[in-house]
Formats: sequence, C-alpha cells, structure tokens
Amino acid sequence: MAGSVAQATHTYNISAQPLGSALLSFGKQSGLQLTAPGELLRGVKTSGVHGQLTSQQALGQLLAGTGLSYAPSGNGTVVLTKTAANITLGPVRVGGTVAHENPTGPGVGYVATTTMAGTKTDTPITEIPNSIYVVTKQLMQDQQPQNVAEALRYTPGVYSEELGNYQSGGGIAGTSQGIVQRGFSTKSFVDGLQLDSASSGETAFIERIEAVNGPASVMYGQTNPGGMIGISLKKPTDTPFHQVSVGFGSWGRYETTA
Repeated sequence: MAGSVAQATHTYNISAQPLGSALLSFGKQSGLQLTAPGELLRGVKTSGVHGQLTSQQALGQLLAGTGLSYAPSGNGTVVLTKTAANITLGPVRVGGTVAHENPTGPGVGYVATTTMAGTKTDTPITEIPNSIYVVTKQLMQDQQPQNVAEALRYTPGVYSEELGNYQSGGGIAGTSQGIVQRGFSTKSFVDGLQLDSASSGETAFIERIEAVNGPASVMYGQTNPGGMIGISLKKPTDTPFHQVSVGFGSWGRYETTA
C-alpha cells in the first residue's frame, strides 16, 4: 500500500459474511483495489470489521482467522495470498540406551573401542597415546589361529612368527618364542599379570588379545621398549554360554574344545 493510503483512516462497518463480499465492501470504503484467486476465497468467511481504522488495520482484522495474508503491489493494489502454514509440534522426547563396551570383553565384530591394557583403567582407545591394536574374539573365530602367535600375525608392529613352526606359539614371549614387537622381544600379560608359562596359549580360552605398542613399563613394571601383549581370558556371562568344536590339521593335529 502507498504510505498516504495506508495511514488514512476510514470508518468501517463490515459485518460477518463470506470473505469475497466483505472484500468488495472493504474496497469501496477504503478506495483500495484487491485481487485474489477465486479458489482462495471459496468457502472462506470473515468475522467483519468495525470502527475508525487505517486500511492496514482494517484489512488485518478482516483477514484474521482466514488463513490469508496480503501484500501491496503498488498503485493502490493489494494482492491476497495464502499464509504459509506454521505447524507447532508438541514436545518430542528422544530416548535410547547407551551400551558401554566391556574393556576386557570380546569386542563388537572386528572392532574394540575401549581397553584396560593401556592405562589399567576403562579408557577409550582413542584417548591413549600408545598405538593399541585389538584382536577381537570374532576375528579369532574367523581366522581360526591355533595359538597366540598365530592370532597376532596380522597385528601392526608385531612380528609373531619369527621362528615359524619351530616355536610353540605360546603366550610367553621372548627370544625362544620368536615374538618381536617393534624390534624388541616382548612380554605377555594375562589379565594384567605377567605370563611366565611356555604353554601354547590356546585361543579357545581367550576373549581378546591386545598389542600395546611403545613403552609400557610405567604401568607394568619391567617391560621391553617395544611394548607388551595383553591377553584377556574368558569371563562369566549373564546367561549360560555353551560351545563345542572339533578340528584337525597338519602334523597329526587333532583338537576338541568344549
């Protein structure tokens, strides 16, 4: 609307009626020309307008509750348009459960996100400055290693089969066992305690194997600069767990686990 026309006041006396006829009366009383598509006015009613008002105030009251708005287009012409729908949503509650991964558990698939090996506390692996690589239970089940050394064969920083089939593949690590970590003969720990056994480290009893690359003597005492191997044994479960397997291989190997 032009400024002078918009500020001029008129006495309006338009009763409740269909919006189309009300707009005709408003145009005669205000001197404004209104345009609107016929489908916008079909079936729409207004509660009317009464009193000494400016054309803007009168038109605002006339369109109140109709779902229509207006916009001036110049030369005293006003165009009616449909008001953009404003949808007010009720409160939305977002809920869920946060599953915290067991730092000594089997991991999820091939991924473990927390560890006890790096700091002896439940800590996300991403927050520990050492490079820590976890061989999860799923990875061991898929690759079927027969001992700890074979389970570590694809672990970065670890050369676990230096002596090939000559070694026993045990959890103990030293020159005789041929497990080298970052150039040093490394040591293994089972649930945080140093392993001094030359047993073969049967993976059926193991939940996960972790390679902590880099000095770890602050947490584990006298260890080599290359790092340490952390082995986590199986833990009791909330529900009974049963598993039986049989296997065979070269050199007359036969095996049954339960």
